[in-house]
Amino acid sequence: MSLMLTNKRMYHVAVKRLYQLIYVEMGILINTDICTSFNCKYTVTQCGLKLLNQRNELLQHVKLIVVQNYETYNYYITLWNAKKYDWIQLCPEKLYLGYHLHSYDRIEIAFLALIIKYFLPSPPVLENDDYTITSIVIPLCDTFVDELDLSIIPYLKRLQRIKFQMVWGNELTLIKSKFSHCLNITCLSLQFSLLNHPEFECLIDIINLDAVTSLELFIDNVLHVVVQQLYFDWLIAHLPNLNSFLVRSNMAKNIHNVCSLIMENTLSRLVILSEDFTPSEVWEQVKKQEQTIEQLFIGRCNIDFTLNYLDRIFKVTEKDNDRRLTYESMIAGFLGDDTSRYPQLSNIIVYGCDYEISRSNSSFKVNPLNY
Repeated sequence: MSLMLTNKRMYHVAVKRLYQLIYVEMGILINTDICTSFNCKYTVTQCGLKLLNQRNELLQHVKLIVVQNYETYNYYITLWNAKKYDWIQLCPEKLYLGYHLHSYDRIEIAFLALIIKYFLPSPPVLENDDYTITSIVIPLCDTFVDELDLSIIPYLKRLQRIKFQMVWGNELTLIKSKFSHCLNITCLSLQFSLLNHPEFECLIDIINLDAVTSLELFIDNVLHVVVQQLYFDWLIAHLPNLNSFLVRSNMAKNIHNVCSLIMENTLSRLVILSEDFTPSEVWEQVKKQEQTIEQLFIGRCNIDFTLNYLDRIFKVTEKDNDRRLTYESMIAGFLGDDTSRYPQLSNIIVYGCDYEISRSNSSFKVNPLNY
């Protein structure tokens, strides 16, 4: 921003770069001192509607606006069409194809047999290749799988992440015939409400598993049944290049069962979301990745978090210095005094508190980033 004040020429260069790529989201910390890959790529705003009131000479520099929330995206696109900003591409960070299924843990047990759904506008009809959408969510249920339209997928040339929302885990068999060829994506995300005898072998006909480097498992089992380890044996064994892993479960035993399948010193990023899995138990998993781990995120089940959020620093809604100091002390205790350990580790997030890990004078330093 300070470059804009240098001279008139530098002002125009900076404005053009500042307005080129916009990201709309409420929770991200906006700080000029923060330099992550995400912050360097996008100009982050918490109110995209203000863009509508900008002068045309500023808006003409905008090429792409990414909206984090899908419902908000549909609101914005209505306004955008009314304003006729034909040169601006507007896209959601995650595109839902069809219906958005609520997780079963949000309704009464007596109604588990029912599918609670609300209809979201149909995905856009593309006539040309799209290079903006990188993530899609595909809800799977035998009740309306025939209505699922996947014709947009071949046009998504920068598609990197697919999330399948399932009930049992065997719904993949219902859609494998809808894919004409295997997709080359880097992040595979699977969500289950009542996981039972999944059929992951079908993924061979849908995705090139050798290309997958990131895996997200959302095991939202409302019946509180321990998921058998053998369910994931095949899946983990067929992801030879896995280096980033996220698992969410309301049962600690499920976390143990899945994490024990990951080979040692293969993960650079690890995210564990659980109410029952303690930070000490998480660190036992970190020890298995001592030589390769770079980022660690510890959170609770009630947050919507994905691996690609690791390159963003989020605001703390309620600052509590006692809590911050407690976590700093806990992390320092986990790291110990031997700086030859965890050579790649640079970032730890504990329940929303973001810390940079550095080394100075043969000791670890834990520096808060969002306080």
